[in-house]
Amino acid sequence: MEQRLHKREPVELTVRLIQEGRAVVTAKAVDMSQSGLGIEVPELELSRGQVIGVDFIKPGYPRGINCCYASVVAHAGSKGVGLMFTSNPDLQLESIAT
Repeated sequence: MEQRLHKREPVELTVRLIQEGRAVVTAKAVDMSQSGLGIEVPELELSRGQVIGVDFIKPGYPRGINCCYASVVAHAGSKGVGLMFTSNPDLQLESIAT
């Protein structure tokens, strides 16, 4: 049984994953909540506990929307990667998903 702080809602977003200050890959976000994000990222192997930044890319904003959130890999497997935000994204995530 999953133990999430907030219910995940389906989304269709593009995100950039950031490691050591550099974008390493673009991924597809498939669900999101105030406390985390589910992504599909086949070309990058991530490990549980790994710290990674998430930069949200919204159509009309070619350079992202200047909101990079720190996160930690909660789980990684063949069905995707679950990220848990370690910085508090507040209500700004609502504007990202719409």
